[in-house]
Amino acid sequence: MNAISPVLPTGDYRMAIQFGSHYEGLYRAEVGEQLEPFIWLVLDDMESGERVIECVRDLTPPDNATNPALPSVLYEQGNASLVRESEDVWILDVNAWFQAKVQTTTYYVLLGFRLTLEYESLIWI
Repeated sequence: MNAISPVLPTGDYRMAIQFGSHYEGLYRAEVGEQLEPFIWLVLDDMESGERVIECVRDLTPPDNATNPALPSVLYEQGNASLVRESEDVWILDVNAWFQAKVQTTTYYVLLGFRLTLEYESLIWI
């Protein structure tokens, strides 16, 4: 594996992230329970609106022929967890490898971040 110079220029990007788990009853998970998440992250250029990069880390083991997203060695080196901290707080803690697509080229990138999600029930009147 070879390191390369950054592919993305410095700029203003809009980020969207989707994450979850195949765990049934995600919202019924106990406080302190740790789940392995799938994560999909995209960056769009703020000026043009064009998709710049798309990063994916799936739950399916990489040796599965239907999901060749990451080589096994990279998948096993990383760690991503989704933990229910309290009734209304989830923590997504990531230090893991992702498959990243920039236009038609595929890269493997190591991303590290921690996201705290606090939510409250919506009441419709």
